[in-house]
Amino acid sequence: MRRVRVKDKLNPNRIRFEFPTVDYLPELGTFLVDARAQQYPGKKSGKYKIKDREKALAKADEIAALVGDTQTTTSQHIPSELIAECKARGLCHFELIRKGIAAYDDTTQKTLLGEAHAEFVRFKESSNLDPRSIRSVIKRINHFVAHFGAATPLPSISLKQLEEYLNLTRSAGNFNTWRQHVNTFLNFCVKKHRWISENAISRIAQKPTCIDVEIFTVPQIEKLLRATYTLDAAKSPMMRLYVILGVFAGLRPFEAERLLWEDICFEDECINISKKRTKTKRPRSIPFDSTFKAWLATIPRGTSGPVYNQKNHRNQLYQLRDAAQMSRDAWIQDGLRHTYGSARWLLDKDLDKLARHMGNSPNICVGYYLSTAMSKETARAIFAIMPPAEPLTV
Repeated sequence: MRRVRVKDKLNPNRIRFEFPTVDYLPELGTFLVDARAQQYPGKKSGKYKIKDREKALAKADEIAALVGDTQTTTSQHIPSELIAECKARGLCHFELIRKGIAAYDDTTQKTLLGEAHAEFVRFKESSNLDPRSIRSVIKRINHFVAHFGAATPLPSISLKQLEEYLNLTRSAGNFNTWRQHVNTFLNFCVKKHRWISENAISRIAQKPTCIDVEIFTVPQIEKLLRATYTLDAAKSPMMRLYVILGVFAGLRPFEAERLLWEDICFEDECINISKKRTKTKRPRSIPFDSTFKAWLATIPRGTSGPVYNQKNHRNQLYQLRDAAQMSRDAWIQDGLRHTYGSARWLLDKDLDKLARHMGNSPNICVGYYLSTAMSKETARAIFAIMPPAEPLTV
């Protein structure tokens, strides 16, 4: 039986001092059998109010016999943090330990990383997500599996190992991208199949990024637009539309590639991008300005379907770059969009408007465009670039 504390002996209304204790409650005229400190078969609340003294003592003897001597010192050797967590969850700490053992038993199935990877790939390829997004996450998980080994038990990968893997990256941006893709995979393992009890990578914080965006110069934009006239007839209008969607409307490259003719509202003079085709999964609307409208008039208007042919996308960009006599190092990823954002900020000085049109939060726009190296004269010159009076010929 448990050791009786001194303060228990001082309780004048206690008629049983060993576990479970029995107190008399004079204000209610009843006896309280207190077995809250233990877990035993058939336990409900752990507190029992019984009016008859003998029945109360008999109930206490019954509980003591069920528990036995092995669990009479419940709180001994159990960390106070665990007891506090149990109280916060409304659990007896034996219940929490039992749940932990059950979770451990679930993870000891030792699903191999390669098996989980194969199922993840099948799931992603059967989804209705954008093919480019699927390829991106699968490519990263292929690397993740190659790093740890396909024969590695999935539950054996520790938080420290995940941190070491992410630290192989060279920049904060890459770190966050790797973390995002692996997080997607581990969430699949937890929520879809319960191969692991926790997604440990969710405990790793993203790294803060400080990006100095690069932009195109006015001569470079002019060369790119004029170069679209020198491409063959099938690619010329398509590549011109790709350029103006970036530099005069601020679309992300993959948003321009996903855009449908139905999204370009000629009557309302705006581009309405549905949430299915934006990075943030939120719809947005970008109004035509006079420059975009003038360049749009040089392109044959489609009726439905994609405005841009994604097939051989990289080769099409290479051909445009070569036609503009632009070196490989001179091409800037997302440069058209960042040029638009920098110029629009200088001309409008409206952060909320810029955030709505760019599909970013105001905080991101502050970090990207408020410290731009572009001058206001350059911003005016960009939106003063107009189509040639007569179409150029090769």
